[in-house]
Amino acid sequence: MLRKNLRDRAQQGDPYFTWRGGDVSRLEALTDAVFALALTLLVVSLEVPASFGALHQAFFLLPAFAVCFALLLYVWVSHFRFHRRYGLEDGLTVALNGVLLFLVLGYVYPLKFLFYWLWSMWGGIDGGIERPSDSEAQLLMIAYGVGVIGIFGVLWLLHWIAWRRREGLELTEVERALTRGTMSEHALSVAIASLSVVIAASGERNASLAGVTYFLMPVCQGLNGWRNGRKVDRLVKQGDCPP
Repeated sequence: MLRKNLRDRAQQGDPYFTWRGGDVSRLEALTDAVFALALTLLVVSLEVPASFGALHQAFFLLPAFAVCFALLLYVWVSHFRFHRRYGLEDGLTVALNGVLLFLVLGYVYPLKFLFYWLWSMWGGIDGGIERPSDSEAQLLMIAYGVGVIGIFGVLWLLHWIAWRRREGLELTEVERALTRGTMSEHALSVAIASLSVVIAASGERNASLAGVTYFLMPVCQGLNGWRNGRKVDRLVKQGDCPP
C-alpha cells in the first residue's frame, strides 16, 4: 500500500507529500484565469505581422518571451503546489492570494519591458523597445525588484501560514522539511531582490549591476535545493514519509 501511494504521488510530481487540497476551487480557478491573462499580455504581438521584417522581429524576441513565460510559470507552480499540499482557503489565505494576483498582473508589463529591452540590446537589433536613460533604468530595476519582493514575499507568507498550522494539518517530518525548504527558497528570492534594489538605489549607473545580481538566484536556489534534498532523503531513509 505504501509503495502504491508513493507511486501515485510520484505521478503527481510530489512523492513525499500528501495532498490535502481537494477539487479545484473557485479561488484556484480565478488564479489560473489571471495567470492565463498575464501570459497573454506577454505575447510579442497580438496582431499578425504585416511584413517579413515584423515577423523576423517577433521570432527574434521569442527567447525574451520564453524567459518571462518561465518566470510566471515558476510562480504559478509554487502557488499550485501550495494549494494542493495544504488545501488552505481561510480569509487570510484568500487575501494574500488576492495580493499575489494583483502583483502578477501589475508587473507583467515591467517584466516584459525589462527582458525584451535586454534581449534587444544584447542582440543588437531593434526590438521595438526604446532604450531607457540611466535614471529610467534605475527606476525600472527598483520597480522590478519591489515586484519580486512582493510576489515571493506573499508566497513565503502563504507557506508561513501552513507552517503555523502544521499540527492541525498533521504534517510529517518529511512534509515539514519540505515546507521549510520552500520557505527558505522564497526567502532567498526576497533577499536577492532586496540586494538588487539597494544596489540600484545607490546610483543611476548601478542599474546594470543590480540586474546582474539576479544571476545569484539560480546558484543560491540550487544550493538550497541540494541542502534540503539531502535532509529530505535522510528523513525518508529513516522511514518518516506519508502513509
